[in-house]
Order: sequence, then structure tokens, then C-alpha cells
Amino acid sequence: MNGNRKSKDAIRVESEGKLKPVPIHASVCLCKNNFDYFNWQNVRHLRSRDCDSEIRTETLSGCEDRITTVEFLGVTSYTNIKTLLNRCPNLKSLTLTNVLLSHYDTDYKKFYIIETNDLRNLKFSGSNKLTKDEMHILDFFFRRVRFAALKSVNFEYNGQKRPDDKKKSKQTLRNNFTKASVNGTSVINFLTQNRLTLKSLQVTRFGVPLHNNKYDNLNEPVPEHMKLQLSVFECDTGNLGFEKILNNQNHLEILTCSSKKATSACSVDAIANAIRRCGDTLKEIRILQTISPNTEFNKEDIIQHDCAMYKFCNKLEYLHLHVSIPEQLFHAESTTSDARPGAILNLRFLPLSISHLILQFDFISKHGVELFISRIPKMINLKFLVFRGNFSSPFKVKSSWIILLLNHPNIDIFEFSNCKIEDMENIKDVVNSRPELASCLTVTSDGCLFWREIIPEEAVKQRQSVL
Repeated sequence: MNGNRKSKDAIRVESEGKLKPVPIHASVCLCKNNFDYFNWQNVRHLRSRDCDSEIRTETLSGCEDRITTVEFLGVTSYTNIKTLLNRCPNLKSLTLTNVLLSHYDTDYKKFYIIETNDLRNLKFSGSNKLTKDEMHILDFFFRRVRFAALKSVNFEYNGQKRPDDKKKSKQTLRNNFTKASVNGTSVINFLTQNRLTLKSLQVTRFGVPLHNNKYDNLNEPVPEHMKLQLSVFECDTGNLGFEKILNNQNHLEILTCSSKKATSACSVDAIANAIRRCGDTLKEIRILQTISPNTEFNKEDIIQHDCAMYKFCNKLEYLHLHVSIPEQLFHAESTTSDARPGAILNLRFLPLSISHLILQFDFISKHGVELFISRIPKMINLKFLVFRGNFSSPFKVKSSWIILLLNHPNIDIFEFSNCKIEDMENIKDVVNSRPELASCLTVTSDGCLFWREIIPEEAVKQRQSVL
């Protein structure tokens, strides 16, 4: 892991371990306006935007071996998807962003079977529920395309407004919806078909059906696609089938669970049990529960986050917990942070192997933090530590904690924000005795930031915006 890259992500609290979009030069964006004179020579990364003009096989002659990534944005056609899959043997990544088909066609028997031997990454990028068009494409892939090396499938939420169907060409829409699309089996069929090669499944869109309701019956056999053995699993906990897929994992290396609603007790149990089962393999974990202010909830559904579940994750390097509760619960009856809904507890059980720790919370156990801080000298791999509380309920930070962290030989960055720092004079004495800290430590009464090198201006600006 590159320390410098991770350090910036720790401060920015950006997600790690995701497939990054390939940078593509604007000159290789194919559209209707440049279709007739598009320069296909030396194209490696192709983007097609709102273009359903037919790409002919002879057009690709001479460049098909060079194309490794393709992205379709907006309007496209089955024909163009089929042509590029069939004619580009070195295609490794295919992305469909807010895709609209110029027409629907479910007579797949007229298409020959396409064999792709090198395509590894497939992404459907859009806004929450899969569209008709995406369901049709998945159904087409299931019936007429064979992915011999597919490793990663990503249903990515991009936050963009869905495009208007009026952008489609005036061709007659045939067979408006496939049967597979209606009952939601397109996703299930596709995952089942590729279960032997698939190692990464990312579902940040909400409403993606990962299993059929009929399997809720305990007497029903577990469908084959539930037997996926993944290395990477990222999912919104509200998606149908989340628990069923997670319950079958034994060798996860990266796990990300997110939700903007209260996570059900069933999902919490599934997450905790999966973490225990995969303790020997997990390297990165992200649990991100940020309940939206207007979301309906029961107080009983907002449970505490017990870090004891990480006790046996001996290879864990990166842990990001973001537990945010509705503001109505800030003034709950209990006066201790340990008993508050959504509080983070038992930090002392975090494994010594951790190198990057990011905690964002509304409430945290003060005693738990003290016990955790006392173990830091044993955490020789620790490089980045971020504690971000809530300004409405600041947590207390002892000056002795900061001094201990300053003396750790390997920590490059640590941050406490939205807190109350006690005994500021003690910290001033340390800074005065160590002039080199003046350029890499900034401390106020409600936060501090240490960056072993000179603090970049962007980090200072961000600290100012947080405090």
C-alpha cells in the first residue's frame, strides 16, 4: 500500500479499494457529430456518448487489438455493444453509464454466441434501481455472451439524474420489457452464470435485486449465485439478498457495508458473523451508516457498534467506521456515551495490525478510547488515525493522548476534530520544546491535526472547514 496516497485519503475520508475510472482523453469520445470522421487509429480507451450509429467491423480493422476499455454513455445500441465485445479481443473493462438503448430486441437467437476471453471488469453506473435498458442488457449478456475471465461486477451509484427517454432515436421500441426484466431475475441469472470467476461484487445502488423472494422459505434450496466466493463485497445493506450473499462468504479481503437507513438486526448479525468467519483474510473494512435526517426509524433499531467483532481480524490494515444517528437521539435519556444509541464501543479489541483507522461518530465510549490509546505503542504498523466527532456532541481528548501519538515513531497523520481538548498548556509546552512540530501540528481547543511532513495547504483549509 502506498502510504502517501492513503494518507490523503485518511484526511479526506475517501473510500478505498474501489475500481477507479480510467482517464480517457476527450479526443476519443465518439458521438453523432464526429462519427463520420472519427479517428480510430491508436484508440485504446473509447467512450461513446449518445451515439447509436452503427460501428461496422471494417471500421475497427487495425485498432481492435488496441482497445482495452470501453464506456457507453447515454444512448447506444445492442449492435455496437455486440460489435465491440466480439471484435476487441483485449477488451478488459466495459462500463455502461446512464445507458439508454435505441431499441429493445429480445430475439436473441438471431445473435451468435460471443466469447470474451479477457474482459475482467463490468460496470453499470446509474441512479439506484436498474432501468429497463440495463435489465435488457444483462439479459442479453446472460443469453448470448460468455465471459471467461470476468472478475468484477459493479452496480455503481453515480448520483446523476436519469436521462430522458426522449433522447432515444425514433426507431420503434419492440418487446418493451423482457420477462426476465419484469421479475428481476436478470441480475440473478447473470451472477449465477459467472459465479466461478467472479471475485468482486460492488452494489452501491439501492434496489438492485440480488435474490428472488421465493428463497426466503427456509425449505427452498440456496440458489447457486448465493454460493459466490468473493474477495471483495460492497453493498447497500438495504438491497434484497444482501444477507444471503454475505452469509456465504468465508474468504473476504475487502468488505464495505453502507446504509442511509437504520441497519436491520438481521443485517447487523450477518455483518458481524461474516467478519468473524473471514478474520484470517480481511484486510479492509468499511461500515458506513449515515441515517438521513428525514428517514423514519424506531429508536430500538439504532444499535451500538461493538468493535469486539474485529478482535480476530489479525490481517486487518484499514478500518473506516462512520456511524451517524438522527439528531432526535442526541438528547436521549442516557447521559453516558457508552449507552447512547449508535455509540462506538470496545475500541480496545481493535487488532494491532491496523495501519489506517478512520472513525466518524456521534458518540464514542470515553473509557474505550482511553484503553485504545494505551495500546497504541504496541500498534507498530499504525500510520494514520482520524477521530471525527459531532460538533453538537463533542468528545473529550486528553493532552496526554496527543503527546503519546506525537511520540509514536511511525504515525504520519493523526486528527481529532469536533472535540474538546483538555490541558492545552501541556501541548504548548511540548511544542515549545520541539520546534520541528511548529510546521506539522495545528491545535485548537476543538481539534488538532498532525502531519509528519509540512501540512499541505489543502489539509489546513479542510481542517478549518471542519472545526
